[in-house]
Amino acid sequence: MGTSFESGRTGVAPRSGPSLSGRVLGPYRVVTELGAGGMGTVWYAEHQQIGRRVAIKVLHDELARAPEPVARFLREARAVNAIRHPNIVDITDLGDEDGLVYLVMELLEGETLGARLERDERLDVALAVEVIRQIASAVGAAHARRIVHRDLKPENVFLCGPDATPERVKVLDFGIAKLAHGPGTTERGRTRPGLVLGTPRYMSPEQCLGARTVDHRSDQYSLGVVAYEMLTGAPPFDGESFGQLVVAHSTEPPVPPDRRVAGLSAAIGRVICRALAKRPEDRFEDVETMARALADAVAGRTGAPVRSFHEQRDLERRQSVVVGRELTRILRRRFAYGRAELPGIPIVVSDCLSMLEIDEPDLSAVSSSLERDPLVASRLLRVVNSPAFGGRGRILSIHQAVCRLGIKRTRSLLLELSVRQVFVSRDPRIRLVFRRLWEHCVAVGALARGLAHHLEEGPDPDVAYMAGLLHDVGKPIVAAFLLDAERKLLEEAGASWMGDALWLRIVEQTHREAGRALAREWQLPAPVHEAIDAPDRYDFAAPDPTANLVRYADALARVEGLDAGEIDYAEAHATALEGRQIFDVPEELEAQLTLDLVEHVRAMTGDETDGRPAPAL
Repeated sequence: MGTSFESGRTGVAPRSGPSLSGRVLGPYRVVTELGAGGMGTVWYAEHQQIGRRVAIKVLHDELARAPEPVARFLREARAVNAIRHPNIVDITDLGDEDGLVYLVMELLEGETLGARLERDERLDVALAVEVIRQIASAVGAAHARRIVHRDLKPENVFLCGPDATPERVKVLDFGIAKLAHGPGTTERGRTRPGLVLGTPRYMSPEQCLGARTVDHRSDQYSLGVVAYEMLTGAPPFDGESFGQLVVAHSTEPPVPPDRRVAGLSAAIGRVICRALAKRPEDRFEDVETMARALADAVAGRTGAPVRSFHEQRDLERRQSVVVGRELTRILRRRFAYGRAELPGIPIVVSDCLSMLEIDEPDLSAVSSSLERDPLVASRLLRVVNSPAFGGRGRILSIHQAVCRLGIKRTRSLLLELSVRQVFVSRDPRIRLVFRRLWEHCVAVGALARGLAHHLEEGPDPDVAYMAGLLHDVGKPIVAAFLLDAERKLLEEAGASWMGDALWLRIVEQTHREAGRALAREWQLPAPVHEAIDAPDRYDFAAPDPTANLVRYADALARVEGLDAGEIDYAEAHATALEGRQIFDVPEELEAQLTLDLVEHVRAMTGDETDGRPAPAL
């Protein structure tokens, strides 16, 4: 039996601390030790009532003694588990009991990739490609949530099933490496410059050099090292000291794997070497693209050649001119002549909103109207029963839900459910991108409402919430138009789809006009219009403070990592600080509002993804 432990290639690390055999942690009785590594010891345990077998990882004492890093680590573990990806090990429970910080995980049957390579040296090419595909799927899904693994290596990849063809690959220990920051992190949990984290043999050059931040491209480099080792039986660089490895990763070109193993094609070597490029911008756009290129190289498929970074950038620049011009023309023509197909409010919601506008509305009539639309009714019940509302006792009927929520919250929630539909797409390429946009908007709305509640002369909290929820509503509308422009481009020019980062930039530049049109169509309050149309800076001449409050909430959400694109944390921190000064918000209140914000947003938005990764925008 194998399990998700961090075994070394030359043996198992010694246990830290006394034996826990026979100890009870929560509902689980610890049975025996399975293995240990640099971060913790893994134990086999059983649920005392139902007998379910699990693996429990208990963090080493020196890591568990720092409360703030541990608290952040537990929040990140919950965020990783929320991905619900078939190639990521499930974490079923978390605990902090008598100084023992632990994770309860599914018990895996099989062995680590490290153990397989220890025994077999290298893998069959087809098997290696399949393992890489599944790792890339898992890591790509995490990257879509802005989670970087930081310690990809064979010991953190688990092969479930028979030896020859594992049925499932599981990636282990997301976020564990970040806990090891300890005193090397800033107060917001970001790595201080010069701190080196990870396993040296598999670290990217930027990790070796202690870069201030690392992103998804660092994981791609580590995956390239793992792929190289699977195909050749040895990593691309080795050394007797950490310093030698740093120099090799940072300066030495790898020997192409096809020169090490007879039978590997030069095409395979080119793919692996591009993933191992010293500069992050010279690697593939994302890990899924790398995995597809490797599969194509193994299969001998002849498609478009793998472009260099500079060739790809030049192509994207040319495409941006064509697509940007076409998108602008479509938007201006449709909005000017009122022919834009804007999302509408469901009829039932529109009727209920009208009922709720009158003095002393009939809540029974509102409930009866809502029950005519099963989709709206089911979503309303799901949200009102979520942990975000913190109610005691399960709500079973629409009438109970409306009575508990009250008039203002019911109105707000119905409008929110209507807005949610704007952020839904059937296109698999942008489905999870839209979800991230929606999560960001929910976070901004929640923060804006929380701030408004505590301001003596602030805006109405419900109006602030709607302004935050809708401030970026033009983005998914523009994205839908952009897909139309792309199809036209493909038909007329035969050009390929532009890079994700460039696509997001075009959306950023053109979304406000679409947002304003939707606000007019839905007859939303003036402060909501102003928040949508607000510039990317505070407007000190604004007659209503709502737009500035939304700007402040937007910065706080980005500081917490909730945004659809790359986050400039320095800029976000500066904007948040300026907002705190403008509204005279105590730092303690800001900390209170952002505490567990990610969990709140996940509860409000639900888990509607299908497990496929989104583009890394």
